[in-house]
Amino acid sequence: MTDLATRVRSGLGSLVRALPVRVAIGGLDAVGAATLAHRQAEHRIGDEVVSFAVPPADNAFRSRHLRMRLVGGTDLVVRTIGDGGWRSFEPPLPDAVLAVLREWPETMFDVGANTGLYALIGAAAHHDVSVHAFEPVPDIVAFARDNFELNWPMARRIRLHPHAVGDDDTSMQLHLPPPQADGTIETSASLEATFKEQHHEALTVDVKRLDTVWVELGRPATSLVKVDVEGAEHRVVAGATALIETCRPILAVEILERSETEVFEALRTDADYVPVTLSPWEAVVNRPVIEPEAIAPNQLLVPWERLDALVARLRRRRGFVVTLLP
Repeated sequence: MTDLATRVRSGLGSLVRALPVRVAIGGLDAVGAATLAHRQAEHRIGDEVVSFAVPPADNAFRSRHLRMRLVGGTDLVVRTIGDGGWRSFEPPLPDAVLAVLREWPETMFDVGANTGLYALIGAAAHHDVSVHAFEPVPDIVAFARDNFELNWPMARRIRLHPHAVGDDDTSMQLHLPPPQADGTIETSASLEATFKEQHHEALTVDVKRLDTVWVELGRPATSLVKVDVEGAEHRVVAGATALIETCRPILAVEILERSETEVFEALRTDADYVPVTLSPWEAVVNRPVIEPEAIAPNQLLVPWERLDALVARLRRRRGFVVTLLP
């Protein structure tokens, strides 16, 4: 009993010593100094792990922190956030993911999860959110799984699926480009053979339609599908017609120069979806044509009935403009 009492007193002492820092950061958030609070909370831990604060929900006392491994500095996503903070990687997509899932805390499908950033953001957005993350490259699956373990128990609401997503239930060749000279983790593997001019190797991977996975999961209510699969985004959307028709989720899609956009235009004309182009400083709603934007590769496709609530959420982002086109 003496040893137990000593350990309890020691643990309580550590908690009390930590309280001033936690309360100080929470207090900054409470008075609206969110940017300063995030800078106080974003920091490196040793040489291998980066910890960073997710912007808090409205009226929340403190921010939630996420942790990801640098993998010897080779994870560009984590390195970027570690050096520049929350809004340094693909702005404003992380904030848009938070906005969607805080407004509609349901299931998120993260297709092309890479090492897990957006899956973790989705789980951090709200305690009712469940995330299904899809990543077919074995080495990257291992990195993502490690990052999820770092964020346990929150990450118990993330399920990692080690296969690709497309427009058929089959197997396909996944084309991997040559390794980068500096050892950076290569994230541009694609089911599309023409996405890169050179390939290092091709892996045979299992592919499933999102509709298939959604049915297997019991048809959960779904509010967000994020798709970043290096030119094969149209395949993912084409394989999710039942999910889209039933749940009417917001789609966050990377559209590049070689992307096929016909399936996205069909959603616009046939299913009352509205395109929202995201740049670091502005969201433009309802551009006349869905096409690649050099400074804004990430675009949202939003069902009209969710648009007003999403626009209201985006307008809360400090220094960010939402432009509505007729």
